[in-house]
Amino acid sequence: MKQENIDHTEYPKRLKNLSVDKMQHIIQDCKEALAAMPDGPKAGYYQDEICYCSDELTRRAQAKMPAKHFAEFVRVNVGNVNLTDKEFRELVRDTLESVKIPS
Repeated sequence: MKQENIDHTEYPKRLKNLSVDKMQHIIQDCKEALAAMPDGPKAGYYQDEICYCSDELTRRAQAKMPAKHFAEFVRVNVGNVNLTDKEFRELVRDTLESVKIPS
């Protein structure tokens, strides 16, 4: 069987638009697929996905946004007519996980 290869340039770029929950789901899904078929044709692809998602999660954890920048982000987008209320709530929710909360 032909092995499927990941696009090592585009895949990491795609992750920048995914939520933490989505990447955690991808990691779990890949682990389950590897457990079921460790030598399957997509095994290398799944291993790469796990690595890239883990790298992105680590990068986000280390690059937290200061709370004052988050407040400005919310202020600027609260009146954005191109976002529905639902989209605005999702945007805030997905961005909130990258905010450095002062202690």
